[in-house]
Parts: sequence; C-alpha cells; structure tokens
Amino acid sequence: MALSFPPASFDVIIALYSVIHLPREEQTALIGKIAKWLKPGGLMLVNFGAEESTGTEMKDWLGGWMYWSGWGAEKSLEVVKGAGVEVVMEEVAPEDGVDASFLWVIGRGKGE
Repeated sequence: MALSFPPASFDVIIALYSVIHLPREEQTALIGKIAKWLKPGGLMLVNFGAEESTGTEMKDWLGGWMYWSGWGAEKSLEVVKGAGVEVVMEEVAPEDGVDASFLWVIGRGKGE
C-alpha cells in the first residue's frame, strides 16, 4: 500500500494472489492506484477471491501468520470498473487442491 508511482507509468501490472491479503478497503484503494499507474491501453491481470469475506486470520498457516479478505466476484468487478478500468476478461475458476475459487480479471487502463 505504500508504493507510489507517477501516473501512466506501466504498460502491464500483474497482481496474483496478493491483493486478497489486504483488508477490503485497502483492496479498493490499491485498485484505484493501479488504474492511475496504467498507461492508456495498458493491461492489468489481477485475481480476487470469488466469495465475500470480511477477513480471515490464521495465526499458524504453513508456519506463519496469514490474512485474507475479499468483496466477492460481483463487488470486485464493481471496484475495478469504478476505478476506471475497462474489464476485458473475467472468469471465476476453482483453484486446484484448495477449497477456494478466484475471480480472474484482465483490465485495460482508460487513461486520465
């Protein structure tokens, strides 16, 4: 969340299995930042939890602390579109080997 880049700095931004580890309000703020960092026509690939979660904390997940949250698929798409990113592709798919599904989004920056 502390990252800062000038507007229109990137042709592509990829955030896989990372945004879900922020509280939901911070996810919204980060997607807003990503939208500004994309060059006009630039692409982003991001995945979100398909199910809504106000927050889950595990003190001993694979030997360490872990946190997840999410808006769910529908609201996550609203967040992306609300940030000014055109959704090019969206797909909800189950993750192999775990009891979770993810929303995969490819978006295109519209520019300022």
